[in-house]
Amino acid sequence: MNNEDGIIIKDESQIECKYALTKHVQERYAERIMSNEDLNYNLFIANHAEKIKVDINKMIHYGTCIYSGMESKDGRNSLDIYLNGAWILIVNEKEKRVITLYKVDLGAGEEFNKTYIDKMRTLIEEKKNEEEQYKLEYERTKNDYAEILERNNNSIIEHRKIIKALECENEHINALIENGNTLAKEKMYEIRTLVNRLMGVKG
Repeated sequence: MNNEDGIIIKDESQIECKYALTKHVQERYAERIMSNEDLNYNLFIANHAEKIKVDINKMIHYGTCIYSGMESKDGRNSLDIYLNGAWILIVNEKEKRVITLYKVDLGAGEEFNKTYIDKMRTLIEEKKNEEEQYKLEYERTKNDYAEILERNNNSIIEHRKIIKALECENEHINALIENGNTLAKEKMYEIRTLVNRLMGVKG
């Protein structure tokens, strides 16, 4: 059901209050949800700390997580953003802590706010579906590329074996060439020795 603040709570049963609240969240609760200009916020928070914690945890429990990921492109602060009625709640899931909450109010009345929120939710869902499709396509493409990489790596290993064998063969051939050249030089020396002996050259 929706209460007068536009908060969706399906029932009033107890839920696990797993999220801690920052002082900022408690103040925003008192300031915005209680909507009493004469309210002593600090006194209200002191007297109703447990109720505030239960109410905000219910807002998250019965809300919809519209975003889960990094706060910015540089990868700082992983956040979950919940939408409950016209209310946005920002949660640090890792630390189990509610960072802030506020009501979407464009200043043109509740009906305009609702129309705007519904339109934005539709757009967000469309983008989520697109993201899921890209993820699936990425996984398929990654798997295809992984198979190609495996084939290429196996081929590289086999070619390296062939290259190694050819290098060894070349070393052997070079050794034979060098040995043949040495034998030729030895025969040339023997011929020179005989010619010198014929000519009567000593030494």
